[in-house]
Amino acid sequence: GPIPNDMGKCPGWVEGFLHYSSVRYVMVNDMRLGLIFRILQFGIIGYVIGYSIIAQKSYQKTDNVYGASTIKIKGSAFQNYSGVTSVYDAQDLVIPPTQQG
Repeated sequence: GPIPNDMGKCPGWVEGFLHYSSVRYVMVNDMRLGLIFRILQFGIIGYVIGYSIIAQKSYQKTDNVYGASTIKIKGSAFQNYSGVTSVYDAQDLVIPPTQQG
């Protein structure tokens, strides 16, 4: 017999989390349709593996990197190394130093 549904006793979010749905499958017994499906499937796989990856060696391609990033530094830094005390401001912390022009 059918399994009773006790989900009415759960909060809504629990019911949504525990909800399960399944997909129905249909078997089509048509040789022509199956042949077209497999030809397209193997054609796409063959193109990706054979031409795109192997023939063009696309797994070896590289490109130049273009870009820049900026960061704004505020404040100062303090360093005590072997008894030598150093204080740095924001301009000292920028590597490489910013240039005008």
